[in-house]
Amino acid sequence: MKRIATRILLLVVAALLLSRLPGIFVLPLSDTTEARYAEIARLMMITGDWITPWFKPDVVFWGKPPLLFWLQALFMHGLGVNEFAARLPSWLAVIATTALIAHHGRRVYGVRVGLWSALCWVSMGLTYLVAGLVLIDPLLVLATTLSLTAFARIIAARSARSEPCLVFIGLALGLLAKGPVAVVLVGLPVFLWTLLGGHWRRLWRALPWWRGSLLTLALAAPWYLAAEWKTPGFLEYFLVGEHIKRFLVPEWQGDLYGNAHDEPLGMIWRFWVEMALPWSLAVLAAVLIWIGIRLRRGYPVKPRLNELTRFEVLASLTPMLFFTMSSNVLPTYVLPALPFAALLLGRTVVGLESGHRPGWSRAALGLTFVIPVLTGGVTAYLALKPDILRTEAGLVEYYQRHPGPRQSELLYLDSLPFSARFYTREEASLITEDTLRDLLAERTHTPVFVAIDHDRLDPLRGWFERPVAVEYRNRRHLLVRIDPVERSHESPSPRS
Repeated sequence: MKRIATRILLLVVAALLLSRLPGIFVLPLSDTTEARYAEIARLMMITGDWITPWFKPDVVFWGKPPLLFWLQALFMHGLGVNEFAARLPSWLAVIATTALIAHHGRRVYGVRVGLWSALCWVSMGLTYLVAGLVLIDPLLVLATTLSLTAFARIIAARSARSEPCLVFIGLALGLLAKGPVAVVLVGLPVFLWTLLGGHWRRLWRALPWWRGSLLTLALAAPWYLAAEWKTPGFLEYFLVGEHIKRFLVPEWQGDLYGNAHDEPLGMIWRFWVEMALPWSLAVLAAVLIWIGIRLRRGYPVKPRLNELTRFEVLASLTPMLFFTMSSNVLPTYVLPALPFAALLLGRTVVGLESGHRPGWSRAALGLTFVIPVLTGGVTAYLALKPDILRTEAGLVEYYQRHPGPRQSELLYLDSLPFSARFYTREEASLITEDTLRDLLAERTHTPVFVAIDHDRLDPLRGWFERPVAVEYRNRRHLLVRIDPVERSHESPSPRS
């Protein structure tokens, strides 16, 4: 009976991971993050520059290390320039992290804890979402989970002789995925665990510090040095700006590639509640019930935790503790906390099962389907109405299939979204109002197609003595056709 139940859990984990694939295929890349990172990877593939990511063909991108772009570029080379190739690294990273959680749970606590922990991780809202998006965070959490689970097995005396090196390999992957923040997210729970337990000598003996540090530097440092050599100024911007000023300076204006986020201090905890749904509500309810029972019975509320459990709790809280005093935070920053939260949840569910409370485990199994069902419904709706998204995919497709004559690439007035650059393969151009006037003066016998903001339509019609027809509209832009003077004002109704 237990073997059948274990197989069911394994099938559910696999089904949830596979259920994310339709969204990866059918939904277009949205601005800004998805299309931006995919376009950077496309440029890397076509230029053959594997050292420097480029924000635009003439603008270097110092904002992130290259691991995601390397993987995307490789997949685009083999699978084509499309959404699947761009999103595949995130999906594979979530699968690899799931395997790490299941492996760690099985080694330390048993097969069922490993599978339940993997199931809780996969069915958390943020985990399920990022598995189908172009983001760096899935690679970061894979790296931190590799390091932290290896260290946890050292604490539990379940580590193989060569396994401590995994701590340092994970650090190297984190440095190549997102930078020094990976060292903080791994080092902080280790430090706090050592500090609270007074395990300084044990920590020194637990890891091959010299060999491990050299291994991390050998894997990660060559790219950092090559990037600085190729584009001087990278290390100062990336290490000081992106990793110190971004988090300590409110409304930091040094970001070359976006805008700083100014959230209230402590907002990261609210993000955790939202991103770990539905399990965050279950955790909060369980903690309140446990405290209530302890108080009623006159027991002390402070829990007694063994060394391993204390480390797992610290690892599950570290991202929120670290970002509590930062206002420049995003919801995805809580992702590295979720694997260890899932391990604690997996242990709890199996504990309830062993306490002859199968109803609780069945309720937990029901919770695993909440986020996938909701996400599936939203994905189906967006697949039918993709222009609700911030993407130019539909507009570009319409323009490329337009049967009429045209003598220019697709033009964007005032701003050129990354999704337009990606889907046109850099054949869309940014123009100004003056440039558009000059172009129309030259092309008096063929229509000109221009993508404009919605509020630009009426002023545009007043600028020229030429008919202006709306061909296509999406969430942000109108594709207008500016006809020659002699052409009829009649035009097809705009597609939406």
